[in-house]
Amino acid sequence: MNASYEDYIERLSHLRRQCQPHINEASRSGIEGICKKVYNIAKEDCNKICSMCAKLWKENMIEGN
Repeated sequence: MNASYEDYIERLSHLRRQCQPHINEASRSGIEGICKKVYNIAKEDCNKICSMCAKLWKENMIEGN
C-alpha cells in the first residue's frame, strides 16, 4: 500500500472520532470507582487527622476551633 503520511493521520483521526466515545463509556465506571475509592480513603484520613489534632489540643489544654 502506498499511503502517504497524511493518509495515515487522516485514518487515525477517523478512528479516534469513531472509537473514543465507546472507549470513554467502557472506562467511565472503572474510573469513577477509582475516584470514589480515593475520595473515601482521603476523607477517612482527614477525619483521623482531625481527631488526633483535637486529642492533642485537649491533652495540652490548647483552645481550638
